[in-house]
Amino acid sequence: MPKSVWSGDRGLLRDLYLATEIFQFSGWKEMDEYMRENKLETIIPQLPPEGRGPQEKENRQRSRRLGRNQTS
Repeated sequence: MPKSVWSGDRGLLRDLYLATEIFQFSGWKEMDEYMRENKLETIIPQLPPEGRGPQEKENRQRSRRLGRNQTS
């Protein structure tokens, strides 16, 4: 293929990437303005301690059934 075709594709991809970045920023900015106008506070996520979720419990039970020792 001629180089001109590939360079056009590269330019198109760059333009799409930049448009996506602009769209994401405008969405964030709109949300930020809404929260400030309505005096909504930022909520800090309350995550469970690492390794204490439901998946960890299933993993420990599976290990016991298979006879593997697990330290925790």
